[in-house]
Amino acid sequence: MRLFERLGGLDESFRLAGDLDFFSRALAIGAKFKFVPKVVAGFRLHSGQLSKDEAIGGEEKARALRPWVGATGSAGALLRFRRDNIGVYLDRIRRHGFVSMRRLYRQG
Repeated sequence: MRLFERLGGLDESFRLAGDLDFFSRALAIGAKFKFVPKVVAGFRLHSGQLSKDEAIGGEEKARALRPWVGATGSAGALLRFRRDNIGVYLDRIRRHGFVSMRRLYRQG
């Protein structure tokens, strides 16, 4: 059985953090992830987008990560993630300067 079916698909009660919830549930059952050195998704920033709603986004992120409250993270895993995504960070800096995603969302 595929992982998607094992997890019952995406939880449609999430409007913004459905992917985070899915990945969190996958990790909880021992799924392994691999870095894919290709663009696999993209999005545009525009006025009125749902992800600008910090209250809903924060609540959904907290709900998706609730099972992990108190868990300790892996510094090595975080460093590998940052290293593998350096191209994304450099492209964002090239296009927008040293600004946070939160600020980019607010600017639209």
